Amino acid sequence: MAADYLNIVKLVQICCNFFEKMLCPNNCVSIWQFTKNYHVPELHLKAFHYVLSHFEEVVFGEEFLQLSAQDVIDIISRDKLNVRQEAPVFEAIIRWITHEPQEREEYADLLLSECVTGKKH
Repeated sequence: MAADYLNIVKLVQICCNFFEKMLCPNNCVSIWQFTKNYHVPELHLKAFHYVLSHFEEVVFGEEFLQLSAQDVIDIISRDKLNVRQEAPVFEAIIRWITHEPQEREEYADLLLSECVTGKKH
């Protein structure tokens, strides 16, 4: 954050390279979210692609449960989402909703229709 604030481009790149090497199912969502606030589009894209590529592992982490409804839609609606069947997507949606049911049940129709219709971006 300090390197970005001070516009020390070389240090920002070193940090991005470090984060990229550290990507795993337990931290890829937080790195993806973190990069939304800073101008590091390459790391942002790599973290997002990691989420898509390792979706079935990522959804069991706590980070997935903290996503917004729009973030969940952004993930499940991608062509590059790596799932063999629709069942893991459905289960991920149910898990996300039941984590905070009173706040999230209003998104059930939207998320489930996204899952069923398979709209892709």
